[in-house]
Amino acid sequence: MNKRYIGLTLLILFNYFVFLDEASSWDDKTTHKHLSKYAADISRLDRNQGDYLTNIGFATALNTRIKWEVEKSVKDWLANGAEVEDASSFGFPFWPGSTTRSLNHFHNPLKPWDQAGLDDYFLAHYTGESSVLWAQNGERQQTIVGGDWSWQKIREYFYAALTATNEASRQEHFAKMFKGLGHQMHLLQDAAVPDHVRNDAHPEDTIMKKNIWGSRYFEMWAKSERTYVNSLAAQPIFSSVSFEPIPDDLAPVARLFDTDSYDGTNPSVALSLGLAEYTNANFFSGDTIFAAERYPSGHQHYFPYPKKSSTDLHAYMAGAKARETVISEDGKQDTGIWISKVTDGEQIAHFVRASYLTDKVFSVFGEGSKYYRTFYRDEQCHRDYAKKLIPRAVGYSAALLNYFFRGVIHISLPETGTYALCADPSRGFSKISLLARNLSPAGEEMPDGSIELVAKFRTALEDPFQPSPVATTEDFTYRVIPESQNIRSIPRETSIELTFDNGQQAIIPLDATDVYLYVIYKGSLGNEHGAVALGFKDISEPTPIDFFNNMDKICLNGTWYTAGSPEAIAAVDTNQNGMPDEWDVYPHAIQNIFIKISSSANQVDALPTQFTFFSPLVSPGDLFRTYVLSDYGENVFSFSNYAPVIKIDPRDSFPHPSGATSLSYRGSAIKNQVDYHIQSEEKCATVGADIPCDIRHYPLMYPFRGRYLWGPAGVVAENAKFPSNTLCSWNQLGE
Repeated sequence: MNKRYIGLTLLILFNYFVFLDEASSWDDKTTHKHLSKYAADISRLDRNQGDYLTNIGFATALNTRIKWEVEKSVKDWLANGAEVEDASSFGFPFWPGSTTRSLNHFHNPLKPWDQAGLDDYFLAHYTGESSVLWAQNGERQQTIVGGDWSWQKIREYFYAALTATNEASRQEHFAKMFKGLGHQMHLLQDAAVPDHVRNDAHPEDTIMKKNIWGSRYFEMWAKSERTYVNSLAAQPIFSSVSFEPIPDDLAPVARLFDTDSYDGTNPSVALSLGLAEYTNANFFSGDTIFAAERYPSGHQHYFPYPKKSSTDLHAYMAGAKARETVISEDGKQDTGIWISKVTDGEQIAHFVRASYLTDKVFSVFGEGSKYYRTFYRDEQCHRDYAKKLIPRAVGYSAALLNYFFRGVIHISLPETGTYALCADPSRGFSKISLLARNLSPAGEEMPDGSIELVAKFRTALEDPFQPSPVATTEDFTYRVIPESQNIRSIPRETSIELTFDNGQQAIIPLDATDVYLYVIYKGSLGNEHGAVALGFKDISEPTPIDFFNNMDKICLNGTWYTAGSPEAIAAVDTNQNGMPDEWDVYPHAIQNIFIKISSSANQVDALPTQFTFFSPLVSPGDLFRTYVLSDYGENVFSFSNYAPVIKIDPRDSFPHPSGATSLSYRGSAIKNQVDYHIQSEEKCATVGADIPCDIRHYPLMYPFRGRYLWGPAGVVAENAKFPSNTLCSWNQLGE
């Protein structure tokens, strides 16, 4: 074989292996990982930007560790996905069955999307699917090394994590979801690299590291200048892209790449542009410097902007550009002439640099393709490019995260003032009702989807209704219940009542602590189909409504007596006739007690025709206890009782009312849980700790005759005291 062809063949082989092993845009081991972490820090996942993660159970937000095969923080799972999106299998393309992902990381916004992928020649033909389509093409990704990390797949992971009923499964699916979002951010960040939006395969970057003028290529430079790049990443520029619908059922998140607004005639810096459009219209890649002047329309590297008239090249050609001295990264002075971009969108001081051949080529060949090829991007250009591109790469990546988690459902109490009621301790709370309202941004509707409730709680290992903290299970229990009234939409303008009925089985038991409710909607959300929206509420723990019949005792002259006892009779026998005709000192039962629970804003009195709980009889010395789930805070719900008192002692000749409604009392619910990583100095000070701190809440039940009662939602029924202004301490009652 001719030595020339042997050498060319070896170069092609080397080119393939190196390019496909390292063909990252931003470096996958460094730059992509850090850009993704910065994006997470400014997204709604961060504790200071909405604290979304804390609400779904991640106590330390982005720093919470999740285990799936290995254990990583949320932020590191995002970074991991951003790193491995560039994966190639060993031996590609020559090893049978080997594949690569990186060829699908290009998008030319001036072409139809099905033609917008890489289609470049550089000793070999590089082709791939548009990154916009690749990001959502799970069927194609499944056939490539690394598998399916499409947008649709990670939505499935999100839903699976939220509805999983064991902790291992939840963690696995959350880890996959965050890793998948890292893959997605990688693809979007590539749209902030000019080569990736201008059909420029740039394999020479990883082969030669530096161009023929001695300057590092853009991606190699960014990898080495980590401190500078990170300083730019900390100054994000946020997108204002409108998520308009896209044909073929693609998720509108693709608009962050391409809004179909830039058509090659209207370059702009508008934040409403997709990132690929902005980069394509305003920056050169290595092979597309002055592309409008170098190539004919239709050439693989022809792009209408930027062009000569976008710059001050005319001033250079007229000899009016002065030499400039800058300090390079190595601290040395560098003197040269840089062409500036001065119009047609972005303005960039160091846009391209004239080489030592520029004037010589012009003197021999004049203005033309050879002349334009003598300009190049040096490291000062990279700095100026990065100033514009890095902040958008981070801001748009944060927008991607915010879009994924944008579905918000507000949960509130129904008009009854409670989420659930329980009269039978053996059943617990088997039916939960709540109000839900769509609070997603930008007017996005939830018109049709499945709706489920996830109840999350720990279980007390001893009686939770006592005035001290009790041990609980370490792991949470999760119960998933579908909406039982066939409601499939959640409105924006008003709340809708949702009901979750589990029949005879408890959703939440009475010994539950650390209780949280989630409403999960999966369906259409605005212009996206198959989206997932979430509502979260930290509700009260099971709260007893206590009615204690203390009428086996009576307070006489400041002392407690057993009702009906000779001592009680003697205490009121002022005429000493041996008959208690002066005062009713007998024990009493309550027959057919009715208790009504209602909202504090709309109190409803208990009557035999309107009640929440009923007991046919509460004997003297007995406790009638029912339970509710409500919200925290004082005066959340109200309760009243209709309690007819009946005589049970044959000596009792006093009249008794047939029934009367008590005053309506405003009740408060129990908080019995741990609040983790509290950031409030004031709250942490209450437990003598610095921030962040964990605070264990428990109910301050009070002892009463050998039992513990919940005072903020209870009633003690008593016999009338004698005389009426006397006082007796409950502490003297004993058991």
